[in-house]
Amino acid sequence: MRQTKMFHFQAYVFLLAMAFVVGNSIRLPLPFRTFHVKVENSLAGGKLLNVHCKSGDNDLGPHRLRPNTHYEFAFKMNYLGTTLFWCTLSSGNRYASFEVFKPDSEFFYNKCGGGDTCAWRAQEDGIYLLRTDQNKWNIMYTWATN
Repeated sequence: MRQTKMFHFQAYVFLLAMAFVVGNSIRLPLPFRTFHVKVENSLAGGKLLNVHCKSGDNDLGPHRLRPNTHYEFAFKMNYLGTTLFWCTLSSGNRYASFEVFKPDSEFFYNKCGGGDTCAWRAQEDGIYLLRTDQNKWNIMYTWATN
């Protein structure tokens, strides 16, 4: 009985080590790392920005941002590495709804820049994402209107 438990433990450790090796080789975000999403209001004219973010498991509730302020949240990915967050931003009759974090290498490395934070900025002409490894804001979405 003791040998069976030891075998299961060794198999678990081996599989965990392989998950890290495979995860790093295909450049996926690691499930034990803490990630942040930041949304900032850079709208002109003193406009307020409404932010409502959710995942499949968590509704973070509505937040109202004054000009030049931000809302930020932190999370760890689930053990399957499938955590996805999306937000709806609105101001006046304009809105945008989009994924702010998804655990695939294209988004994580080529859009967010591979750091631990995906930073978004609402401006008059649309929604921007900071590519942290280049310190460059890129427009990702334009506003829709009601």
